[in-house]
Amino acid sequence: MTDFLKTYTFYFIFLCMVLWEWFAPLRLNLSVPYRRWFNHFVLFVANTFIRRGWKLLTGGAVISLGWQRGILSPFSTHQWVSVLLGVFAIDFVSYVLHRAFHKYRVLWRIHRIHHSDLELDVTTAFRNHPLEIIISISAGSAIALIVGIPVVALVTYGVLATSIQMFHHANIGLSPKADLLLGCLIVTPAMHCLHHSVNDSEYNSNYGIVFPWWDWITGTFLRGSWTKQKNLSFGLKQYQNSQLVGLPWIFTSPFIINQKRFQ
Repeated sequence: MTDFLKTYTFYFIFLCMVLWEWFAPLRLNLSVPYRRWFNHFVLFVANTFIRRGWKLLTGGAVISLGWQRGILSPFSTHQWVSVLLGVFAIDFVSYVLHRAFHKYRVLWRIHRIHHSDLELDVTTAFRNHPLEIIISISAGSAIALIVGIPVVALVTYGVLATSIQMFHHANIGLSPKADLLLGCLIVTPAMHCLHHSVNDSEYNSNYGIVFPWWDWITGTFLRGSWTKQKNLSFGLKQYQNSQLVGLPWIFTSPFIINQKRFQ
């Protein structure tokens, strides 16, 4: 039943974002997207298998050791509290890990695949190197054991993060008031699109995955706007040719070491 709900939610949110982009896109000057979509589809399929396989390896340890042994064990009798705290904890760890992917050269070579997309739409959420998936799941599982995050919280966060990431990558726009109100709770497209800007002063900000609060607290928040969101240029300065960021480069990029991290 859990797998059914996760799958149903994924395809429902994805379909909603695709229809929204189709009937009311924010940026109208998108290039022909078929090559990008094919690349992202290949990554989605590959990462789905890798994600499931790696979760079987790491998730088994989380389940077998139990969540009552971690920091959240005092809340084990109040499951809704432990689930809520667990979701917040995972999202904070995801924020920290995201910053690490930008800061350290060896991790940036993996993560830059995500930032090399020259356009931004719902499929960009799937543009991740398999190594990033493995690292993220491993880090999340380790924290889940240390903190004592219940399995229900892990599943809940997985559905929430996937849905929000499809939403904030989508080529859609909210009214300024709606964006301001919704942006108090979750990361919005206007906020996250700055993170994909070709300008390094902008893409080194707004690291939040689900909640924007960690950026507020740590000073990495940069406010977006409908106008800025509509006129941004995306990608990396050194990779502005779509022919250079195809599947061969996507899969081999982490192993290309003779390039600067930021240009």
